[in-house]
Amino acid sequence: MTKPGGITTAWALCFLTFLLVLSNAGVWMLVNPTRAQGLVVSLVWTGLALACILHMVEAEANHRIASERRRVAAEIDRRLGEFDPAASVFTRSMFEARLNQECARSARYKLSMTVMMLSVQAMPKATGGNDWAAVSSVVVGATARLLRSEDIVGYVGGLEYAFCFPHTDGKGAEIAARRLEKALAELGPAVGVAEYGADGTTAAELLDACRQSSIRRLAVRARTGTWNEDPAVI
Repeated sequence: MTKPGGITTAWALCFLTFLLVLSNAGVWMLVNPTRAQGLVVSLVWTGLALACILHMVEAEANHRIASERRRVAAEIDRRLGEFDPAASVFTRSMFEARLNQECARSARYKLSMTVMMLSVQAMPKATGGNDWAAVSSVVVGATARLLRSEDIVGYVGGLEYAFCFPHTDGKGAEIAARRLEKALAELGPAVGVAEYGADGTTAAELLDACRQSSIRRLAVRARTGTWNEDPAVI
């Protein structure tokens, strides 16, 4: 492990000082041998004490460096674990944790919040129908253009993506849903919307309500051939 610059400098200064005093002791040896011998013994013990002190300081510095590196490595691992590498969004577990936090905040401060789930039904033609990474790229690109900075996006498995819209009522989420449906028309998205309070108060309840909403929207599309734009119907 590389030594800190301050510790290396201290060792050099200690060594140079010891050499300087030792050379002076040599002069004293010629002038007064008895006194010089006592001085040499004192210098040896002093040097040993300084070496011990510097060793302890160095060990403490190295320990702090190692601890900091472990902390940084653990933080990197934690952050990497929060995101799905293919979709570049929150993993399911992290999204549900964040969604439950938003549920608690909405309950405490009486705030509106809605959740939306998007399920991809068709693969892009340009990919030959089997490029899952391309689907994630298309979805992430569309959401980046349409969503706000405070909105939360998560990959919840298969080809399903979930969205949390803080400070948004059902009408606002419906507008976002229609925009995503149009932007991702090539993927044949099935979109479901759920509102905090009316459709559930936990992440599990809201996501389940989104799936039920998605099923009803797909039924409307199959019957009418178009997206339903009436929130009351779904």
